[in-house]
Amino acid sequence: MDQKQSIPTEATETQAAILPSCPDLFVFYKKSMIQCNQLDRGQTMLSLAKVFQKYLHEYSEKLLMSNLPKIETQTLGASMQNFTKDLQKISTSGLIHNFSSLLKDGEVTRYVHKDEQTKICYVLTTAEYCLETTQQLQDKLKEKIDPSLADQIDFSKGQDDFHKVISNCIQILVQDFGKCL
Repeated sequence: MDQKQSIPTEATETQAAILPSCPDLFVFYKKSMIQCNQLDRGQTMLSLAKVFQKYLHEYSEKLLMSNLPKIETQTLGASMQNFTKDLQKISTSGLIHNFSSLLKDGEVTRYVHKDEQTKICYVLTTAEYCLETTQQLQDKLKEKIDPSLADQIDFSKGQDDFHKVISNCIQILVQDFGKCL
């Protein structure tokens, strides 16, 4: 799996806002599952499910998470304390100046570049797609495998990985938005 996959910085109306490698990965998984189903619905299918789990984790960590900017870890208490100190330092005229500059048309201070925001959104929508498709994959595997082994198929760890990516994307975007205010 190529960790340095190019993440588009601009989406078109006809283009899905997910990374192209993502649907390719799940199509490959589906074909592999069909081939395995023709050979063995027992331990081999269970082993295949474990391989799928391993590489879903790799995909979430090495491709999605690694393409996100780092999240600031400053606690809310410390942030509020700094905010209060900053407010105390600002004079009334400075406050009015800050608000007027904030309200100027067309001027937005960005802390995450627009291309980075687009990249984060691509990662976010890809993680959402993976989360949904991972559940479908788990359901299909449970349907295809020998019923005595179905309980051993559990993709919750992979789903947690994608939830983590989604959460990080949202946190980064919210932090950036908060800095613009």
